[in-house]
Amino acid sequence: MKKIIILFTLLIFMTSCWNNKTEIQANNTNENITEVQAENIQKAEKIEIVLFHATQRCFSCNMMEELTKKTLMENFRDDFESGKITFKEINAEDPINNEIVTKYWATWLSIFINSIIDWKDNISEEQNLWRYIQNDIQFKEYLTEKLKSL
Repeated sequence: MKKIIILFTLLIFMTSCWNNKTEIQANNTNENITEVQAENIQKAEKIEIVLFHATQRCFSCNMMEELTKKTLMENFRDDFESGKITFKEINAEDPINNEIVTKYWATWLSIFINSIIDWKDNISEEQNLWRYIQNDIQFKEYLTEKLKSL
């Protein structure tokens, strides 16, 4: 009976050590994967900023355009002038723009950033910019950091 208890205790001890070793290996593997993924993040070949508006433009829409252009000229002049970063303002109500409105699933007042990686669109609506249209500095800081991350 003592032998069975000793064997059982030994078995439990070995199992717990084995599980701990497996967890450590799994954690190390996850850390290595994360490091490799961080190294393999591709930068966008091109970035498109697209502002959709209605025919009758409001103050917010005009400010969004003005601040976006200012930020691009001040912080990304070379990329903007070379065409690596583009800015378009599109009248979402004009039937001639139906194709691009549909591509972006845009409403009459929205802004999107399309980071093109491996020649594939990665479109995301940028709703946070609207919070900063009353503060030039915060707007420029937010947009600059966003574009640098792409």
